Amino acid sequence: MPGNPRKGLQGVRDRPDEMSDGAETIPPEKITLAIEGWNAKDLNSHAVFERSLNSLLSQTFPIRQCEVMVIVDDSLPMEDVEWIQRAFPEARMVRLAASTYYRVKNLAITSASGDVLVFADSDVRYAPGWLEALLKCVEAGSPLVVGNTLYEPGPFSRTLNLCDWAGSMIGSGPTEWLYANNLAMRRELFEGVEFRTDMGRGGEGGPHVVRHMLKKRGILPWFCEAARGWHFMAPFWPKRLRLGAYLIFTRRNAPSSSGRGLHAFP
Repeated sequence: MPGNPRKGLQGVRDRPDEMSDGAETIPPEKITLAIEGWNAKDLNSHAVFERSLNSLLSQTFPIRQCEVMVIVDDSLPMEDVEWIQRAFPEARMVRLAASTYYRVKNLAITSASGDVLVFADSDVRYAPGWLEALLKCVEAGSPLVVGNTLYEPGPFSRTLNLCDWAGSMIGSGPTEWLYANNLAMRRELFEGVEFRTDMGRGGEGGPHVVRHMLKKRGILPWFCEAARGWHFMAPFWPKRLRLGAYLIFTRRNAPSSSGRGLHAFP
C-alpha cells in the first residue's frame, strides 16, 4: 500500500476493545443512522428489509436513542411504509423520488444532524455488536470507519467473499477499501463528501471518487473486523435483470435537480 497507511488515523487500535482510557464517548443522540430502502425495493422483498431492520433493532448500542432516518423510494406502497413505522416508531421516514443507491446516501449526508453518520442497508443483516464496534473505532480517533461485510451462505458466497478485499482481510487495520453499506463518518469528514451518481448503472464508481479525494488529504478508512454484516444472497441472474430494468426506469424519471422530489412523511 503506497504512502503511510496510518496517516490521519493515529490513535486507532487494531481492536475496538483496546481503546485508551481517555477516548471520548459519543452519546447516542449525537449519532445519525441512515437506513436506505432502495435495495429492498429493488429486491421486491419485504422479508429482506424486515430481517435487516430487526438486526438493527437488536443492537447492543441504544439505537432508539439515536437520530434514525429510513429513506425509501417515493413509489413504496403505503402498507410497506406503515410496517416500518410500527416496527421503529422513533425513526423518521423520508421519501425520495426516483431514488438510486447513492442519491439515498447523499440525502443522508445533507440531512444528518449528528456528529457521526452511519450507513446501513436494507439488504444487510447486522451482528448485534455491529454499531458499537464501528463507534468504538470512531471514538478511538478514526474519522472514517468501514465494517466487515460478507455474503450470506449461498452457492456463490464463498467466491464473492474471497473477491471482496474486506471479506478476505484478517484483523482490523487501515485500508483503501470504501463502500457505503457499512460505514461511519465524522461530521468534519462527511460535510465535504458527495457520492457521484452518474458513474455506472448504479453509481458504482461513486465511492472510488470519494476514496481518491480523501486519500489526497491523507485520510484512509479504518477497517473494523468486528463490525460485521451479511449481505442477502439474491438469485444471481434474476437480480441482475431486475436491477437493470429498475435503473433504466429511475434514470429516465429522475428529477433534474437533486433538491427536487424530497419530502418527509407527516
